[in-house]
Amino acid sequence: MCLRRIFLMEKEKIANICCYYLTSIIAALTVSRSTFVTGYILVTITTSLNLFIVSYYRLLSQYDFLVTLVLMTAGLMIDFTLQQAGIIVFNAPTFDKLPLPYWMVILWVSFSTNTFTVTRWIYSHPIYTGLALCIGITLGYWIGIRIGMGRLSGDDIRYLGYWSIYWLFAGSIIGYLNLQIQPRTVR
Repeated sequence: MCLRRIFLMEKEKIANICCYYLTSIIAALTVSRSTFVTGYILVTITTSLNLFIVSYYRLLSQYDFLVTLVLMTAGLMIDFTLQQAGIIVFNAPTFDKLPLPYWMVILWVSFSTNTFTVTRWIYSHPIYTGLALCIGITLGYWIGIRIGMGRLSGDDIRYLGYWSIYWLFAGSIIGYLNLQIQPRTVR
């Protein structure tokens, strides 16, 4: 692969990551305020741009797409389970009748499409993958709770500890399975 193609691919990955962070910031700034509609429109636009970049530049192989779906499904399932159990309540407007708030679904879609930026690392370091998800996702929830995107029904530290343990094991399993079934040629 020529150097120019590698450079262009890196620019595309950087643009995709910027879309993810923009989506996260917009969701955080609008979710606990009366600007839900504007926020929902903006996160839809930024996530659509994110998905366009990924598909147009073919940044995900079929295998990476499966990893993306597994991560997104795991995140949405744990959030849905915790919300149904009453452990966490996510803020959402009254018109949002989805099982999880729309902004939460969009954040998981956007987050999981950015996993390809570290796929080589994920493929070769399952324990580090678990640690990264353990720290990163738990920190994300802690920040979200602090800025009013949701609230816990009990002790924050205890629940965040459970999340850390869950994502440590889930991330390690995802990384380990990637090692076992990864394609022969990794980009």
